[in-house]
Amino acid sequence: MKKLFLLIVICLTFSSAYSQGSSDVRITNVRNMAFNNLLPGITGTIATTNSKAGRFSVDIRKSSTLAVTFALPTYLTSGSNKLPITFTATKSNNSNDGVLGTSFDPYSGTTIRRNNSSTRYWYLRLGGTILTPTNQQGGNYSGSIIVTISFTGS
Repeated sequence: MKKLFLLIVICLTFSSAYSQGSSDVRITNVRNMAFNNLLPGITGTIATTNSKAGRFSVDIRKSSTLAVTFALPTYLTSGSNKLPITFTATKSNNSNDGVLGTSFDPYSGTTIRRNNSSTRYWYLRLGGTILTPTNQQGGNYSGSIIVTISFTGS
């Protein structure tokens, strides 16, 4: 009899950095990405419009152009066990999770702009895919993402 181990990936923990004084630009982790109950040999995917996608809010308080970059893990870990993961991303000025944003490559980053007449709030969403190997050990897997916002002009 073949046994399958339940694999649970709790979440990714997000860190952030500010590009200017915290009064000009603020990034907030709204929600961690969470894969739940994946089985060995099964692919798990979270779309950027899914309520389990990672989500950030970027509050730009004055006219600015910002570069957004991510330091993304290649693997999630549980002790010495590794689980491969890949990411997708969108950006939008609409807070509704179900609204499609503009896709961008999170491995390359993106630019967001605000002039005084445009929307102040931007939302960055991260989705991902995990292809669980058939011999994957069960456990709680996690990883960290570092988001950096850099001021590039007005």
